[in-house]
Amino acid sequence: MFKSYTAWWKETPKAIRIFLFKGLLLLVVWKAVYVLYLGPSGVLDKPLTTLVGRQTTTVLNAFTSGTNYSNVLERFSADDEPDQLGEPLNAVIYCKGRQVLTVANACNGLELFVLYIGFLICMPASFLRILFFLVSGVLAIHILNVMRCAGLGWLSSYHPGLLNFAHHYLFKIILYSVILIFWLLFTKQNPFRFELKGRK
Repeated sequence: MFKSYTAWWKETPKAIRIFLFKGLLLLVVWKAVYVLYLGPSGVLDKPLTTLVGRQTTTVLNAFTSGTNYSNVLERFSADDEPDQLGEPLNAVIYCKGRQVLTVANACNGLELFVLYIGFLICMPASFLRILFFLVSGVLAIHILNVMRCAGLGWLSSYHPGLLNFAHHYLFKIILYSVILIFWLLFTKQNPFRFELKGRK
Protein backbone atom coordinates (compact mmCIF):
# COMPACT_ATOMS: atom_id res chain seq x y z
CA MET A 1 0.00 0.00 0.00
CA PHE A 2 2.85 2.37 0.83
CA LYS A 3 4.38 1.74 -2.61
CA SER A 4 1.08 2.59 -4.30
CA TYR A 5 0.97 5.92 -2.45
CA THR A 6 4.57 6.58 -3.41
CA ALA A 7 3.81 5.85 -7.05
CA TRP A 8 0.74 8.09 -6.93
CA TRP A 9 2.81 10.90 -5.45
CA LYS A 10 5.46 10.59 -8.15
CA GLU A 11 2.82 10.61 -10.89
CA THR A 12 1.14 13.69 -9.44
CA PRO A 13 2.02 16.88 -11.39
CA LYS A 14 4.72 18.96 -9.74
CA ALA A 15 2.42 21.96 -9.36
CA ILE A 16 -0.05 19.83 -7.38
CA ARG A 17 2.69 18.50 -5.11
CA ILE A 18 3.99 22.00 -4.41
CA PHE A 19 0.45 23.19 -3.69
CA LEU A 20 -0.22 20.32 -1.25
CA PHE A 21 3.14 20.77 0.49
CA LYS A 22 2.61 24.52 0.94
CA GLY A 23 -0.94 23.94 2.18
CA LEU A 24 0.14 21.37 4.77
CA LEU A 25 3.03 23.54 5.93
CA LEU A 26 0.79 26.60 6.31
CA LEU A 27 -1.81 24.57 8.21
CA VAL A 28 0.75 23.25 10.70
CA VAL A 29 2.37 26.66 11.20
CA TRP A 30 -0.98 28.43 11.62
CA LYS A 31 -2.33 25.92 14.14
CA ALA A 32 0.90 26.02 16.15
CA VAL A 33 1.06 29.82 16.23
CA TYR A 34 -2.64 30.12 17.05
CA VAL A 35 -2.68 27.52 19.82
CA LEU A 36 0.58 28.68 21.40
CA TYR A 37 0.20 32.46 21.11
CA LEU A 38 -2.58 34.07 19.08
CA GLY A 39 -5.42 32.15 20.74
CA PRO A 40 -4.37 32.52 24.37
CA SER A 41 -3.35 36.18 23.94
CA GLY A 42 -6.53 37.14 22.06
CA VAL A 43 -4.48 39.61 20.04
CA LEU A 44 -6.53 38.91 16.91
CA ASP A 45 -9.74 37.39 18.24
CA LYS A 46 -10.66 40.06 20.78
CA PRO A 47 -10.59 43.10 18.45
CA LEU A 48 -12.17 41.15 15.59
CA THR A 49 -14.97 39.72 17.74
CA THR A 50 -15.59 43.19 19.18
CA LEU A 51 -15.71 44.72 15.69
CA VAL A 52 -18.11 42.08 14.35
CA GLY A 53 -20.38 42.56 17.39
CA ARG A 54 -20.50 46.34 16.98
CA GLN A 55 -21.02 46.28 13.23
CA THR A 56 -23.70 43.60 13.53
CA THR A 57 -25.56 45.81 16.00
CA THR A 58 -25.22 48.79 13.66
CA VAL A 59 -26.64 46.80 10.74
CA LEU A 60 -29.54 45.48 12.82
CA ASN A 61 -30.47 48.97 14.02
CA ALA A 62 -30.14 50.38 10.49
CA PHE A 63 -32.43 47.77 8.94
CA THR A 64 -34.98 47.85 11.75
CA SER A 65 -35.10 51.67 11.81
CA GLY A 66 -34.51 51.94 15.53
CA THR A 67 -32.06 51.56 18.36
CA ASN A 68 -33.49 48.38 19.83
CA TYR A 69 -30.25 46.45 19.51
CA SER A 70 -27.18 46.88 21.69
CA ASN A 71 -24.06 44.85 22.30
CA VAL A 72 -21.62 44.36 25.14
CA LEU A 73 -18.56 42.25 25.78
CA GLU A 74 -19.40 39.63 28.38
CA ARG A 75 -17.21 37.10 30.11
CA PHE A 76 -18.17 33.47 29.84
CA SER A 77 -17.30 30.44 31.89
CA ALA A 78 -14.61 28.15 30.53
CA ASP A 79 -16.96 25.26 31.32
CA ASP A 80 -19.52 26.66 28.87
CA GLU A 81 -17.07 26.99 25.96
CA PRO A 82 -14.07 24.76 26.70
CA ASP A 83 -12.81 24.82 23.09
CA GLN A 84 -12.51 28.60 22.87
CA LEU A 85 -8.99 29.88 23.48
CA GLY A 86 -7.98 33.29 24.69
CA GLU A 87 -9.62 35.85 26.89
CA PRO A 88 -13.09 34.59 27.89
CA LEU A 89 -15.08 37.33 26.16
CA ASN A 90 -18.01 37.17 23.74
CA ALA A 91 -19.82 40.00 21.97
CA VAL A 92 -23.40 39.55 23.17
CA ILE A 93 -26.21 41.31 21.30
CA TYR A 94 -29.45 42.28 23.00
CA CYS A 95 -32.80 43.39 21.62
CA LYS A 96 -34.85 45.40 24.08
CA GLY A 97 -32.95 43.84 26.93
CA ARG A 98 -33.30 40.25 25.67
CA GLN A 99 -30.22 38.35 24.52
CA VAL A 100 -30.64 37.35 20.87
CA LEU A 101 -27.13 36.52 19.66
CA THR A 102 -23.67 35.68 20.92
CA VAL A 103 -20.69 36.39 18.67
CA ALA A 104 -17.91 34.11 19.91
CA ASN A 105 -14.34 33.97 18.61
CA ALA A 106 -15.33 31.08 16.37
CA CYS A 107 -17.86 33.38 14.66
CA ASN A 108 -15.60 36.36 14.01
CA GLY A 109 -14.41 35.15 10.59
CA LEU A 110 -10.73 34.69 11.44
CA GLU A 111 -10.64 31.03 10.39
CA LEU A 112 -12.33 31.94 7.09
CA PHE A 113 -9.69 34.62 6.47
CA VAL A 114 -6.90 32.10 7.09
CA LEU A 115 -8.53 29.48 4.86
CA TYR A 116 -9.02 31.98 2.03
CA ILE A 117 -5.56 33.57 2.30
CA GLY A 118 -3.86 30.20 2.62
CA PHE A 119 -5.22 29.12 -0.76
CA LEU A 120 -3.98 32.34 -2.39
CA ILE A 121 -0.49 31.94 -0.93
CA CYS A 122 -0.23 28.34 -2.09
CA MET A 123 -1.03 29.20 -5.71
CA PRO A 124 1.58 30.54 -8.16
CA ALA A 125 0.67 34.13 -8.98
CA SER A 126 2.16 37.61 -9.03
CA PHE A 127 2.39 39.58 -5.80
CA LEU A 128 -0.03 42.24 -7.05
CA ARG A 129 -2.62 39.65 -8.08
CA ILE A 130 -2.40 37.95 -4.67
CA LEU A 131 -2.59 41.32 -2.91
CA PHE A 132 -5.66 42.41 -4.88
CA PHE A 133 -7.58 39.20 -4.21
CA LEU A 134 -6.39 39.11 -0.61
CA VAL A 135 -7.72 42.58 0.21
CA SER A 136 -10.94 42.33 -1.79
CA GLY A 137 -11.66 38.78 -0.63
CA VAL A 138 -11.06 39.40 3.06
CA LEU A 139 -13.18 42.55 2.91
CA ALA A 140 -16.01 40.65 1.19
CA ILE A 141 -15.82 37.79 3.71
CA HIS A 142 -15.93 40.22 6.62
CA ILE A 143 -18.94 42.11 5.24
CA LEU A 144 -20.77 38.86 4.54
CA ASN A 145 -19.96 37.57 8.02
CA VAL A 146 -21.38 40.73 9.59
CA MET A 147 -24.49 40.38 7.43
CA ARG A 148 -24.72 36.72 8.47
CA CYS A 149 -24.57 37.66 12.15
CA ALA A 150 -27.14 40.39 11.60
CA GLY A 151 -29.41 37.90 9.83
CA LEU A 152 -29.06 35.47 12.71
CA GLY A 153 -29.83 38.22 15.21
CA TRP A 154 -32.94 39.22 13.27
CA LEU A 155 -34.12 35.63 12.99
CA SER A 156 -33.51 35.10 16.69
CA SER A 157 -35.67 38.15 17.41
CA TYR A 158 -38.57 37.47 15.05
CA HIS A 159 -38.34 33.94 13.61
CA PRO A 160 -36.44 31.77 16.12
CA GLY A 161 -37.72 28.58 14.50
CA LEU A 162 -35.52 29.26 11.45
CA LEU A 163 -32.40 30.10 13.44
CA ASN A 164 -30.77 26.66 13.54
CA PHE A 165 -31.26 26.02 9.82
CA ALA A 166 -29.87 29.43 8.88
CA HIS A 167 -26.95 29.15 11.28
CA HIS A 168 -25.83 25.62 10.41
CA TYR A 169 -26.68 25.48 6.71
CA LEU A 170 -27.97 28.52 4.82
CA PHE A 171 -25.42 31.18 5.78
CA LYS A 172 -22.52 28.72 5.70
CA ILE A 173 -23.43 27.73 2.15
CA ILE A 174 -23.54 31.40 1.13
CA LEU A 175 -20.19 32.24 2.75
CA TYR A 176 -18.33 29.26 1.34
CA SER A 177 -19.88 29.81 -2.09
CA VAL A 178 -18.52 33.37 -2.17
CA ILE A 179 -15.09 32.13 -1.11
CA LEU A 180 -15.19 29.53 -3.88
CA ILE A 181 -16.14 32.20 -6.43
CA PHE A 182 -13.17 34.34 -5.38
CA TRP A 183 -10.87 31.32 -5.68
CA LEU A 184 -12.20 30.53 -9.16
CA LEU A 185 -11.71 34.12 -10.26
CA PHE A 186 -8.20 34.08 -8.83
CA THR A 187 -7.24 30.93 -10.77
CA LYS A 188 -8.91 32.02 -14.01
CA GLN A 189 -5.66 33.27 -15.54
CA ASN A 190 -3.31 31.23 -13.39
CA PRO A 191 -0.64 28.92 -14.91
CA PHE A 192 -1.56 26.31 -12.28
CA ARG A 193 -5.03 25.99 -13.80
CA PHE A 194 -3.72 25.52 -17.32
CA GLU A 195 -1.36 22.77 -16.20
CA LEU A 196 -4.21 20.97 -14.53
CA LYS A 197 -6.29 21.34 -17.67
CA GLY A 198 -3.52 19.89 -19.79
CA ARG A 199 -3.27 16.80 -17.58
CA LYS A 200 -6.88 15.73 -18.17
